[in-house]
Amino acid sequence: MERVNKIFNNILYKEYLNKLEAYEEKREFCRHNLEHFLDMSRIAYMMVLEKNLQYSKEVIYAIGLLHDIGRVEQYEKGIGHHIASFNIAKEILKDIDFKEEEKILMDEKLNLLNTNKTYTLYLYYLNNVNNMIELIKDELNDYFYKVTNIL
Repeated sequence: MERVNKIFNNILYKEYLNKLEAYEEKREFCRHNLEHFLDMSRIAYMMVLEKNLQYSKEVIYAIGLLHDIGRVEQYEKGIGHHIASFNIAKEILKDIDFKEEEKILMDEKLNLLNTNKTYTLYLYYLNNVNNMIELIKDELNDYFYKVTNIL
């Protein structure tokens, strides 16, 4: 996955990833770090395979690696992370040799993924573990349903 490695090695990506990990170091739930990005990539790719969709592994992993990278600008400038992630991804991807149609697809998916609510917004409001687990299950089911319908 040569092109995904180019994202990992991109100076701008590394800068944002390091800042994001620092901002979320003390976050209790769902830190938006490399582990989160890879987990989302793996899950999305498994769903692509299960649904027999025709998207390349590199495209899916690129989307997963970039979908929350804009949280840095949310912390620093108050810009919604979905908007910032989309803009940062465009900047990073212009230096990587994805085909134009792949870039368009990634733009569409990043824009759609980042405008959907995710379960992390609710975690701060939960009082006990049982409620949290049930909420996560429901939200993940909703999220995966949305992901498979937009891919």
